Amino acid sequence: ILYIQVGASFGEFAWNYLHDNMVGHMIQVHTDTAFLYENVLVHDNILTGANPDNCRGMNVGVATDPSYGSFYNNLFVNLGQEFSSIAVYSGDWKVYNNTFYQIKASAAHFAGALLMGRAGCTIDAKNNIFSGDASVVYCQTDGGASMSQYTLSNNCYYGNGNGPGGDASPVNADPLFVKAGGNDFRLQSGSPAKDAGTSAVSGTVTSDLNGVSRPQGSAYDIGAYEFE
Repeated sequence: ILYIQVGASFGEFAWNYLHDNMVGHMIQVHTDTAFLYENVLVHDNILTGANPDNCRGMNVGVATDPSYGSFYNNLFVNLGQEFSSIAVYSGDWKVYNNTFYQIKASAAHFAGALLMGRAGCTIDAKNNIFSGDASVVYCQTDGGASMSQYTLSNNCYYGNGNGPGGDASPVNADPLFVKAGGNDFRLQSGSPAKDAGTSAVSGTVTSDLNGVSRPQGSAYDIGAYEFE
């Protein structure tokens, strides 16, 4: 649906509501010829599907190194196509304060809510919520990539056991959304994700998906929404 192409620098996709589509990835940093993409910002978007088999989320496909950018304050709901909500094949990317819910991704297909698809690229993932049923796959690798290419810290994992062992400060618990069945992914007052994030994201993330400044409490909250 939305593409950043032809070596765009300082491109920004923000404040979009993309829903109920029959496509591959809804947002792509990609073209058939490899270009350099610098400081691409994809933030404060809601991407959701009626059926998780209908569409995926974001993809960084054909790009040259050192392409880089940030994905933050995005809400991904009911997506995946047995693949991913964010797939990275090139460059170095920050993935901060996103909420992933019911992403249909299969370990058998080397797929995950976050997918690293090639050796040499990196994902710095902090303050994200990964939540779903027992089939949810949190982070995965393919194409010669390894888990060492992830930097993981202060992420919340729920639905299919604990998160990856490489997370520096994981929260392995139900994030306690206000009402996930009603598409309200704000945090309840007793959420273990509240005040459990790291301020290491502060150079990129200063507010939440609703425009509320961060932090509101003693520390950053995990996920796309800051409790207020």
